[in-house]
Amino acid sequence: MAVVYELVRSRIRTGAEDEMLRLRPQMIAAVRERYPELINARLVRLDDGSWLDLVEWSSREAAERAAASMPQIPEAAAMADLIDEIVSFEHGVDSEPRGQ
Repeated sequence: MAVVYELVRSRIRTGAEDEMLRLRPQMIAAVRERYPELINARLVRLDDGSWLDLVEWSSREAAERAAASMPQIPEAAAMADLIDEIVSFEHGVDSEPRGQ
């Protein structure tokens, strides 16, 4: 089964970056508890100051179910309050076999 990537590029409210970084591990743990299909999540700060969340899922369906339920997960809702703008939100399928 191919890994599905969720790529979310966002801008965090000015002055909220430290709070976002503090809350993120709790949010990831809460999502993983509800959705064990979550494989990995990495956060990248881009040169323009925006953030790219790279999330690996075992299926597109799991990624979509999780995205739809984020407002009901308190830790995710707290993170959403820190976002100023979602620049992009997209999914893609890994096209290379694992281990390469």
